[in-house]
Amino acid sequence: GHRPGGMRWHAVLAQRKAMDFQRLITTLQKTGHKDCVLHMHPDDENQLTIALKAEPSRPACSAEVWCALQTDQWFDEYECKSMSGDHIHVDLTIESLAQCMKAADKADSVAMKLARKPMPCISIEIKALSVIVEHTVPVDVWTRTRVENDPLAEPMVDSPDRLVWLPQLKKLYELCDRLAKIDQTVHIGADWATSELSFRVETDTTSFTAKYKVKTNAAGDEDAEVDDDEQSEVSVDIRMLAKILNCYQVNCKHAVMGIMDEVILMQITAGQKEDLKVTYYIPTLIT
Repeated sequence: GHRPGGMRWHAVLAQRKAMDFQRLITTLQKTGHKDCVLHMHPDDENQLTIALKAEPSRPACSAEVWCALQTDQWFDEYECKSMSGDHIHVDLTIESLAQCMKAADKADSVAMKLARKPMPCISIEIKALSVIVEHTVPVDVWTRTRVENDPLAEPMVDSPDRLVWLPQLKKLYELCDRLAKIDQTVHIGADWATSELSFRVETDTTSFTAKYKVKTNAAGDEDAEVDDDEQSEVSVDIRMLAKILNCYQVNCKHAVMGIMDEVILMQITAGQKEDLKVTYYIPTLIT
């Protein structure tokens, strides 16, 4: 057979979604991560997870990225079968996937499937006009033992007490891109009393602050006692934040941020039916 032992996965994207998928993969690639895990869920779970894990070697400047697609909204056909309860996990590099998807922005359809040619890979067939282009992305299929012993799991962090709705991401991206030329660290502050979000860079000779009026709320429990004169401020690597803010390209519906001491949690939602969610775990710097 052409498939890695007893596994079957195939997914077909039609025109508009092929372009959206290409944009999504390019956006994820821009975070600067190499290693990527694709978790294909069974048909009835209606989800495909793309995870970019923080590199243990440089935890301070590597965000974790978790992306969940609703398969019924993204794919015209979707099938996932395996001996492990119809779950399949593969390792791949996001660059090789982005490279193959480059041709998909004008595609009529993109068909992807797990194959063995002769090594395990994702075979991608892009149809544009009357031309068919085939690419393969080498993958490493997780063994059942690995799935059981070292399951794929999102980072464990507390839920933020409050959430801030972010201003337009493209504007934020442009701001951070500019500020990165002044300093490597950006101080992100939230003033709960005035509902203001601020981005500040400071060097010995210069200081610059951009302030935005934003919607904030107590996360979860609406009646939770949250002290209103409280202010939160944390610092993050500005180049990393700018890379992440490239996600404005996936046409977000909304983006929220939870600011905590050790980590900033940023989640974007996109798609007409909110069929895409991407969560970024951005480590804060000790300044």
